[in-house]
Amino acid sequence: MLLRSFNNRVCTLISSFLICLMSSGCQTQSTKKSSEILNGKEVKTDPSTVIEPGMEDAGNEASSGSGDPSTMWSPATRRVTAMYQFLVAQKLIFNDNVAGAEPYFEAAYNLEPNSFTGARLVRSKILANPKNGKGIDEARRMSLLYPNNADLHLLFGQVLLMADKSKEAETHLKRAIVLNPQLEEAYTTLSKCYQMQNNTEAAIGAVRSLTKANSQSIQGWVILSKILISEKRAKEALEPARRAWELQENNPELALLYALTLDLNHRSKDAVKLYEQLYRFNPGSTELVQRMLNLYKELGSLPSALTLIDDMIENSRAEVPGLKMQKILILWEMRRNIEALKVAEELIAEVPESDRAMYTVGVALVIVGRPEDAIPYFAKIPPESPLKADGMTSHALALKQLGKMDEALELAKTLCSNPNATVENYRFWASLLASDDRFKAGVEVIAEAIQRFPTAEDLIFEKGVYQEKSGDRSGSEVTMRLVIEKNQKDAPALNFVAYLLAEDGRKLEEAEELVRRALVLQPKNGGYLDTLGWIFYQKRDYKLALSTLEKALVLEAEEGVIWEHAGDALLALGNKKVALEKYRAGLKCKNDSKDQLRIQKKIDSISSNKAAGE
Repeated sequence: MLLRSFNNRVCTLISSFLICLMSSGCQTQSTKKSSEILNGKEVKTDPSTVIEPGMEDAGNEASSGSGDPSTMWSPATRRVTAMYQFLVAQKLIFNDNVAGAEPYFEAAYNLEPNSFTGARLVRSKILANPKNGKGIDEARRMSLLYPNNADLHLLFGQVLLMADKSKEAETHLKRAIVLNPQLEEAYTTLSKCYQMQNNTEAAIGAVRSLTKANSQSIQGWVILSKILISEKRAKEALEPARRAWELQENNPELALLYALTLDLNHRSKDAVKLYEQLYRFNPGSTELVQRMLNLYKELGSLPSALTLIDDMIENSRAEVPGLKMQKILILWEMRRNIEALKVAEELIAEVPESDRAMYTVGVALVIVGRPEDAIPYFAKIPPESPLKADGMTSHALALKQLGKMDEALELAKTLCSNPNATVENYRFWASLLASDDRFKAGVEVIAEAIQRFPTAEDLIFEKGVYQEKSGDRSGSEVTMRLVIEKNQKDAPALNFVAYLLAEDGRKLEEAEELVRRALVLQPKNGGYLDTLGWIFYQKRDYKLALSTLEKALVLEAEEGVIWEHAGDALLALGNKKVALEKYRAGLKCKNDSKDQLRIQKKIDSISSNKAAGE
């Protein structure tokens, strides 16, 4: 399957400037337990082949005729080879290939055993596959081999905590703190351990110990404040929130935490100053919006946050545009869009020259279905405003909703002609064209962007996608092969070329090799499994095709084309009844119009044959 998500990306891009304000807080990615505790990434790939220790030197000596095998395993050679293996592993980690790094760390440790390499080996085993138990066994072994190494006790404690063995984890985390009282992560993990045991006082005590051991620990003060707020101990939470903010006053998240804590302690006047300060850090930052909403959710509910802000607005003697902006964002998050518009209109009445107020009321009007009323607000945003580009984009979207596509495209073109235009501005222009089925023009826009932003190599991939959409399949293949030439591990490009070949029924062996490379990099990608299944179908191995496509459906049940492919395989196997069920399931998914039409034709064909008595 071609990059199916791209078909939805056109719609996503031309609505993203509204969605980022409406839903950025509710789409926080869920973090895997192992990665959260270890603060790392979980990337599953097939391990790379380990270079046998010392064999490079052996080969060199053999070719030079020295022939002395003892030099292959001399202490100096072992150290050098161990360092080489370690550096290879570190490079793989840097490239997010954790599983590939594991055997290299193991080889390095076996050649030159030490606690530092041992810790790296344990971490790689855990992150490569948190559920197979090897990580916990390795961590236990290392903690026994190096009983006075604080890092290894910390690591073992973290592994035990991931396995829900909090009592045993507690012992090793405490040992890590005794061995190294400055090991910040040991205290914070111990606090998590106590929270898992529902021992809140002990959790608070752990982070208090951290702040005593290191009064400059921002993380310690933040965690302490959050736990106390969640326990409704606002008075105690005030001091740690203040300490965290004072250590890094230019951090919006810390300012927000301190402001909330001030407000909970009925110090609204002081809190208002901080809320207003939040918008001076970066007036156009959607990341700040997400942080704010996430923090509100973490510390309580959005309705509670709304009540807090209403109280502060009511008790304030001056205008509070910053607070009203937060209220609008929370109302959007709660889908109370009419109320949000009312607050936005109050805001623009109070600060009519504010570019942020102009932009906000425009977005609020679009959300409630009044794009024609929003356009004047977007147009009034001054050229020097940091929100001008966002305003022009939203203006173009409003024109598109009104059916004025040519005007929308002209505005997008003007946006890109600005000397300060960004890559995203070009992407928006191309996506507008694509939404109007002007894919060839989209190719031209992306080509222009490539000339202007030569370092943005992902544009080359996008050019290939637009070429395929425009019907230039050969040009798309050439472009995608260029992407692969630049990066042999670009999984989407590998899959894209494989699917192009599969669709044409040519070079199927190469197609299979390409998509298998993509699956090594992303083994749980249903789209890639669909490509592999379709290759098997083209090879007329319908049983293998069906089993592969069924696996793809487990991962991507909302992709209509995968259901269609499974139906095709069943039809080839002579099972019309189940094939029809697959087609009908695929028809219920979100599909392109051409995919929808094709699937419907297959359903009609089977139904008409049944009616004819075939």
